Amino acid sequence: PGFLAGDLTLRLMAGALRGQGMRTYRSHILANVGCTLDAAELIEQRLEVIAAKRGSRVQLVGHSLGGMLARGIAVRRPDLVAGIVTMGSPMMAPAAHHRALTASLGGVIALSKLGVPRTMTGDCVG
Repeated sequence: PGFLAGDLTLRLMAGALRGQGMRTYRSHILANVGCTLDAAELIEQRLEVIAAKRGSRVQLVGHSLGGMLARGIAVRRPDLVAGIVTMGSPMMAPAAHHRALTASLGGVIALSKLGVPRTMTGDCVG
C-alpha cells in the first residue's frame, strides 16, 4: 500500500484480481506510516513465506510508496519476485510529490516525536 494507506485500501483491486483467477496476498501493513526499510523487510519476509508456499516467484503490485517498495525488493530479491506492477509511484522523480504529502509526512514524524510507536522518524526520510 501507499504512504498512510494499508491493505484495506487495496481490497477492491485484490477482489478484481481474484475474480480473474489470480491468487492475492496482503502485505500485513495496517497503515504505511513507519520506516520504509521496516516495511520493505516485512514485505520481504511475507514474500519468502508466499514463494515457498507457492513454489514460485511472486508478482508484486504496489501503489505509490508501495510501488517504490516493490521496485526495491525486486532488485534486492529477484529470487522471490517475478515482476512488479506499480500505480501512481513516482519512479522517474521520487522527490516529486504534492505539498499535501509533505505535510502528511511532517505530521507522521511529529507523532513519532510524541512517542507514537511504529511511526516514521525524521531519520527514516531519505
